[in-house]
Amino acid sequence: IGEAMSACLPVIAFDCIAGTSDLIQDNHNGYLIPLFDWDLYKVRLSQLMDNEQLRTFLGNNGRTTIRQFSIDIIGKKYLNFITGHL
Repeated sequence: IGEAMSACLPVIAFDCIAGTSDLIQDNHNGYLIPLFDWDLYKVRLSQLMDNEQLRTFLGNNGRTTIRQFSIDIIGKKYLNFITGHL
């Protein structure tokens, strides 16, 4: 998901325990589908295939979202954590 977001691609994923909801904000940077809701998955996938403007909107928002997980930002947070500079 992170690689797709960094490449400005819209994402669609099931809301499973693996952390997809940590990355995807439904209708903002992709689609987060309730687990096993195949009907909604088909609807959302069709919307993405049929609407270039929607793909661009979600993809651009995804790229912005994923930047918070860059090595520079995560590295600084980690360093601040271990040095006690919270």
